[in-house]
Amino acid sequence: MSMASQFRIHDQEFVVTGGVFKTIRAMNEWDVDIDTPHIILKEIQNRNIRADLFTFGQRLPYTKHFLGFQVEMDNSAAIPITTYESWWKDVNRRVRLKVNKAERLGVLVRVSEFNDELVRQIKDIFDEFPLRQGVPFHHYQKPLSYIKERMGTYSERADFLCAYYQEEPIGILKLVYSGQSARMMTIVGKISHRDKAPVNAMLSKAVERCIQKGVSFLTYGKLYYGKKGLDSLAHFKIHNGFKKFDLPRYYAPLNGRGRLYLSLRLYRRPNEIIPESLARPMRDLRQRWYRARYKNTGAEES
Repeated sequence: MSMASQFRIHDQEFVVTGGVFKTIRAMNEWDVDIDTPHIILKEIQNRNIRADLFTFGQRLPYTKHFLGFQVEMDNSAAIPITTYESWWKDVNRRVRLKVNKAERLGVLVRVSEFNDELVRQIKDIFDEFPLRQGVPFHHYQKPLSYIKERMGTYSERADFLCAYYQEEPIGILKLVYSGQSARMMTIVGKISHRDKAPVNAMLSKAVERCIQKGVSFLTYGKLYYGKKGLDSLAHFKIHNGFKKFDLPRYYAPLNGRGRLYLSLRLYRRPNEIIPESLARPMRDLRQRWYRARYKNTGAEES
């Protein structure tokens, strides 16, 4: 029986994940359309790959519905791209004020070439503070080689939007184009320049770029994660014009274990299982611990 954790079918990369129960999914699901799932499923079974479940989702704008698979609805946070004026009317009034304020204060957002100078600027932004959204920031104080490798993925079809104030880099947004969508993979602004609204300025520029490129959607992860509901990030997305789009996710068992796995819904993540009444106090406690741990770093997150 094959022990492969990564393999290719019809020019698409798939990966086996999981511990006790193993799941097969596309390598980069956000960048992949699964148009022939029954053929892929048959190929997986023919290869006798060691796994229990095959799953795949659909991305905007999905048009097909596949029979013969168990389906659950997932969601995506996306801005439908039509005109800048349409987006501008749709965002929260405070967002419009922040975008105007950034322009008035002299914040410039430029599309930058991905090179060593930009990598140094990104590192400067990332190294400002060890916490983001109350948890350790995984890019904090990483070497330049790490930043170059991580940020350089998909650079051949990406825009790097950098916000500058008096030539100081104060924000970075990485936008990757895929099919009819553009995906925001990174958006970070300097906390010390939050009053200048670099994040809102970069997002405004991202909408402009999407219009110029002729894409239909600007996506930024999910709007809702499990039972978490609306948190500060979700409110940010809504205020900036992101909407919730329901997307189907399909599942097919590969063996008896997979059927058990599917019937008990063991594929769900902890945040989809733990009630929000229990999860919120745990998150608050975690954030207080991190803030106490990093309180003497010489900066404040908020």
